Amino acid sequence: MESISMKVLSGSYSVHQLSCNSIVPAAVYQEEFFSITQTDEELSIVCDSRIDLDSEKREDEFACLQVLGTLNFDLVGILAGITSCLSSAGVSIFALSTYNTDYILLKASKLELATKALEAAGYQIQRSSLNA
Repeated sequence: MESISMKVLSGSYSVHQLSCNSIVPAAVYQEEFFSITQTDEELSIVCDSRIDLDSEKREDEFACLQVLGTLNFDLVGILAGITSCLSSAGVSIFALSTYNTDYILLKASKLELATKALEAAGYQIQRSSLNA
């Protein structure tokens, strides 16, 4: 398989849990990166940590890695390879996928450990100037 490139997104992110009938605050939609997932049991929002939401639960201080490029739906094992590498390094993750690609959220305190483990496994990591 061709080498996978990833980018460390700038900023700090939070994962919020709200009740399933909650309304998504307009401030979330103003951000460059956010994710909203609703089920019959909950509404989960991932967004910039600076946004204060009326959450039932909240986890803070996540860094985010983006898999660069558009991933074809026929590709197999992209997330499995990344998560296996990070698991072996003792790094817990929260994965998100979009139509184009995958995102890996992990505690910011584990970012250096995670990027070193990924690089040792052959992944290319681009660091933003804020996270260098």
